[in-house]
Amino acid sequence: MKSLRKCGVLLITMALLASLAACNREPKPGPESSGVTGSSSGATGDTTTATEISSDVSQSDSSGGGDASATGSTKKPGGSKKPDTSTTTKGGGATKRPTTSQATKVFKVEDYGAKGDGKTDDGMAVANAVLAAAKDGSKEKIVQFKAGATYRLASAPEENSLKRVFSLIGGENLRILGDHTRLLMKAPYRVAYFKQCRNVEFSGFIIDYSPKPFVLGTVAAIDPDKRYIDFTTRDDLNFTGKVEPPQPYYAFRNRTDERLHYFISSMEQLGTGSYRLYMTDASRVAAAQVGEEFILPVYQNSHSIGSLFSISETENFEMSNVYIEAVPEFAFDIRSNRGYTRFTNVRLEPPEGSGIHLVSWRDGFHVKDNVSKPTWDSCYIGPLGDDAFNLSTVICNVTSYDADTGRVVMTPTEAEPYRNGLNPGDELAIYNMATGQDYGTATIAEVYPSDTSVQIRLNRAVPGLAPGCQIAFYSLNKDYVVKNSYIEGTVRVRSSGTFENCRFNVFWVRVENETYVEGPIPKDILFKNCTFTTPYAADAEIFHVGTQVKKDSSARPQYTCKNIVLEGCRFLKGKCQADPGNDIQIR
Repeated sequence: MKSLRKCGVLLITMALLASLAACNREPKPGPESSGVTGSSSGATGDTTTATEISSDVSQSDSSGGGDASATGSTKKPGGSKKPDTSTTTKGGGATKRPTTSQATKVFKVEDYGAKGDGKTDDGMAVANAVLAAAKDGSKEKIVQFKAGATYRLASAPEENSLKRVFSLIGGENLRILGDHTRLLMKAPYRVAYFKQCRNVEFSGFIIDYSPKPFVLGTVAAIDPDKRYIDFTTRDDLNFTGKVEPPQPYYAFRNRTDERLHYFISSMEQLGTGSYRLYMTDASRVAAAQVGEEFILPVYQNSHSIGSLFSISETENFEMSNVYIEAVPEFAFDIRSNRGYTRFTNVRLEPPEGSGIHLVSWRDGFHVKDNVSKPTWDSCYIGPLGDDAFNLSTVICNVTSYDADTGRVVMTPTEAEPYRNGLNPGDELAIYNMATGQDYGTATIAEVYPSDTSVQIRLNRAVPGLAPGCQIAFYSLNKDYVVKNSYIEGTVRVRSSGTFENCRFNVFWVRVENETYVEGPIPKDILFKNCTFTTPYAADAEIFHVGTQVKKDSSARPQYTCKNIVLEGCRFLKGKCQADPGNDIQIR
């Protein structure tokens, strides 16, 4: 019996390798190409429940695009190094910027006191220009920055507790336009907070921080027993004496072939340009080598100031031609939006010549609970401290269920006063990550207003549904598209959507319910004409499809991933693995 099972697995693996080899004979898809390569969407493919796709390491690229390396040495998508703002990209097509009319009012930031000299603090002037535009009743408002100027943004209105310079709640028909314009930020201030807005465009900026949220340091000494590493650096870590930073707080080795988090418990200044960082893991300390470079966090400028951009509950948002060089924590927090949410030629990339293989300490795009079907086109997401993409929804914990009425009361696992976008007919998943039990799917029959919880009525009776179960919504964050883009690092994908004609240079892609605060159980996810490589070894598992239970549970999950499709894709280095029972299709 064992030999038959082994034979079956071998045959499946051989079939899949043959399928992959057929894909590899096609021209390499890449972000620079406008056409679509690979098999047609109507092609039949193999379906398996426990399989592995190995790379063809010797496969050469005849298309001229080259392999996307960890150092980004190949041509990157999205146009020129700096944002090209001569045109405004909308929906994938370049169109000339419309001329102003009597219905358009222009708000020049200089008219509100901004200097644009890179030295003067323009934060309040810029904030006032944005607020004045938001309050104006014109059909279209443009907040205009000088081409090629640098605006130092080191302040925001005192009543703005979130410390975002562009702080806008309820604004509409607003275009914030630069032209190769640099925004030079100073912590703890962040760029923008757009909430409950309508028709907003942000285009034509280069964004950086001074002082930087990270600097290079050289290892001077190590002590695994006492768990510290001594560093020398030409830069100031922004503290004296000894400090205990907020958690999580970590450093990285400045390498392209790994991303190990060196978690820091405390830091001590030894002298000018000399610091001792105490780590939580002695084995990590022992792995460090005297003379090697680390990327070090700058105190009160790293890890703890939130997202650079927050876009929430907004209808129709567009960002194009924006180049981001440094981010203290998260780059984008995108949630509960409607209409369209578009990103075109948005690049997260360290400046050339910096020598630092990092642009953001945390996620690039943290995307949750949208109705807007977000799209990314010709973007570049470079080295980050966390995920390039986290595409998921917030799981709700069931607090009560009335079987007679079908009414369910739930508490979101992330602090949200209410949920935006739930409607009758929306599909949801019901499961229990402690027991691994799968209660299947249901649809919403009714949504009840509540400021403190999520309350709905289901269209069917669910035997066994009780407190302790989780509910996640398939209708939210659905049908996003990421295309023609370069993606580096790690990717978490749980929501249904499409990656097309993208290049992945990754440590891993996880299509799974990895944590019990994010859902749903993945299904209906398409990777089309994408290439995958990794800085890891050729046999490294870099693409995983599977399901998990809570870490403290030994239960086996009944729920599985469904309809995960790789169509016309190639693994140049690394391999794909699916846990038993999960539906992955190779076309």
